[in-house]
Amino acid sequence: MREDLYALFVTTATSEPTVNVRAWQQSMGPAGHVTFDLNAPPVDTEILNKAEAFGPDIIFYTGATDGPGLPSDDTLKALRKIAPSVILQGDMGDPPWFPMLEHYRETGCFDLFASMDGASGPLVDVPGLTPVDMEPYDHPPRKRTFRCGFAGNHVSKDYWSRVRDLHGTEDPRSGVLHRLGDLVQLRERELNGLYVNYAGFLRRCHMVINTSYAGSGLAHHIKGRVVETAFAGAALLEMAESPTRDWFPADSFFTYRDLDEARAIILGTSPDEVAERARRFEAYAREHYTPRHIYGAIVERLGL
Repeated sequence: MREDLYALFVTTATSEPTVNVRAWQQSMGPAGHVTFDLNAPPVDTEILNKAEAFGPDIIFYTGATDGPGLPSDDTLKALRKIAPSVILQGDMGDPPWFPMLEHYRETGCFDLFASMDGASGPLVDVPGLTPVDMEPYDHPPRKRTFRCGFAGNHVSKDYWSRVRDLHGTEDPRSGVLHRLGDLVQLRERELNGLYVNYAGFLRRCHMVINTSYAGSGLAHHIKGRVVETAFAGAALLEMAESPTRDWFPADSFFTYRDLDEARAIILGTSPDEVAERARRFEAYAREHYTPRHIYGAIVERLGL
């Protein structure tokens, strides 16, 4: 595997892909980044011009299932002529994504299909986890002040309660978090916040609870939060339905089948056991799921 590969990332204009870009830069080589707004007019010409100017060795694409700003099939196939092209996507295990992935494969838009959510199967060539920006996790240890925390997407408690009372429906992820009340320290997702602050929050937690629902709520997958929790040196409290069990040893994290079990683990587990699970979890992630491991598997599959 070459040490000087230049990657171009073509992604949605959201905060998450920048973490993947930095992960490549830290572990694999230089990278460029071109974004598009899903809700704005297409910028296909700009994408292709920049790709031609960059002259990358490999192209990574992270998109969505719909939106007027999505690059066209012709644009994606043109990128493939510039360099080997990989769709690197979370939610590949989520059923609403299946028609899009099937379409991309039938029309020859990509050389390789790589998941970031642990998804496998006929629509995925290289199963994998999320490449994480390691730099914020390699700072000196921080004092852990939260027994259990959560950072990421959830609706406010007031909004969750209002929708539940008015319509009898709820976001299942937020339902888990809000029903646990003060047992979980919540940190809302910051669309434009600094990643180092997000990582800093995780590093202040002894334990991080996760909800493994995919975007549609129809499936369970492995969130980027799982790998980030490992590198943060915190213990993971994961839903029993999650495929995390297929990627990490069972004795390296906690699982809960319902809220009662989650409460019991948060309140009743000894500090020594929490610390030991966290140690095993971090050690396994650093041995198997650094960006070098994840990107290396993709690059090797392409023969670069």
